[in-house]
Amino acid sequence: MKDFLNGYEVVSKREANAFTTLFSVYAESSFVDEPITLGHNNQSDYFYIAFENINLSIALTPRGDVRFVTFDFENGGEKFFDTEEKAMEHLATFE
Repeated sequence: MKDFLNGYEVVSKREANAFTTLFSVYAESSFVDEPITLGHNNQSDYFYIAFENINLSIALTPRGDVRFVTFDFENGGEKFFDTEEKAMEHLATFE
């Protein structure tokens, strides 16, 4: 079995709820079967699923909003989108 929790040996109720929300969005996305990393950003308090082969993550804000976040590795910029489609349109401008 894959260790998809990446080191989460104990999961709090808050983490479980966050990852449940994120996995629900992930399951409906076009990225199912892509390699992922799960995480939590302590500074922003966002939980996220990051894709290893796409400059994109699905993030859950502290308010409970789901955002698709694109990354520009050249300048470190991030852009936040409400939908997967808008995020992918933005990423297509870099190809």
